[in-house]
Amino acid sequence: MSSDQQLADGRDLVEALICAGGRRVDPPAEAYQAVFAAAHATWRDKVDRRRRRWVSVRLAAAAALGLLAVSLFQSPWWQAPAALEVAHIDRIEGLVERRAAGVSGWAALAAADDDVLAGGSRLRTGAASGAGLLYPGQVSLRLGSDSEIELTDLRRVTLRHGTVYVQTGHARSSPLEVNTPYGTVRHVGTQYELHSTALELRIRVREGQVVLERESGQVAARAGEQLSVTTSGAVERRAFATHDPAWGWTESLAPMPPLDGQPARVLLEWAARETGRELHYTDTASERRAAQVVLHGQFGRLSPSQSLEVLRATTDLDCQLDAGGRIIVAAR
Repeated sequence: MSSDQQLADGRDLVEALICAGGRRVDPPAEAYQAVFAAAHATWRDKVDRRRRRWVSVRLAAAAALGLLAVSLFQSPWWQAPAALEVAHIDRIEGLVERRAAGVSGWAALAAADDDVLAGGSRLRTGAASGAGLLYPGQVSLRLGSDSEIELTDLRRVTLRHGTVYVQTGHARSSPLEVNTPYGTVRHVGTQYELHSTALELRIRVREGQVVLERESGQVAARAGEQLSVTTSGAVERRAFATHDPAWGWTESLAPMPPLDGQPARVLLEWAARETGRELHYTDTASERRAAQVVLHGQFGRLSPSQSLEVLRATTDLDCQLDAGGRIIVAAR
């Protein structure tokens, strides 16, 4: 410090000036309170604005997280995949019950039901009962009385016990495998029946060919044959007529094609296949007439045999079933 800033008693100039000013005078209490209130209000306003900004940010973040959670929950990969629809019910007779996948209880189906069946569903029938199912590709599966099946997926059915009948629309129809305790049955453009019990598996082939695949190898059966496979693995083969009365239970469960506006020939060909019979015209005039007669109206839920009776009663075509397994058609 320079000599100009130093006093004789050793105090510096700044210190002397402070001492010369004397003791600070306290402001009036009212003024102090007013100043304090103003300062506090300013501080509180800043704090409130800052808090509102944080609340807004937190609310926006919470809303964004909520929307994200909803979006994730509703996204296809978050949700459990819906069960695959594999078939729908076409006809029901008597007591038919369904058990959905993952459900322990059985529910009775009404005769008017035209419901979709998902993969994993089970169906069972009571005495003198039956069900007709339709798969994509014109595949008909019919469940006989006192039977139970599980619809695994579009290509596989498990026959737990009882009787099923499988009919494909044509050779290129979607394949349908039937799993049984005796092996897996595969077909080639066919009509066949399976009957499974605790003692044996019986296979009857009406059209085409089926193959039973077992651990010990394959066994094939063709149209007009019946195979019986026992629990010991023994195989018995014999002839079985395609028009045998034992096939009759399948007729009432047969899906009816659309016939309104179609020639009578369409009904005759459908009835012949569903009854396992050969369609025979007595002459060319009869065959020509079957192509000319046009059907009108709805045939409802008639069986093939009943439909032939309606055709006979409402047109000039005569249809008779003979003992040799034919439908004889003649123009009257």
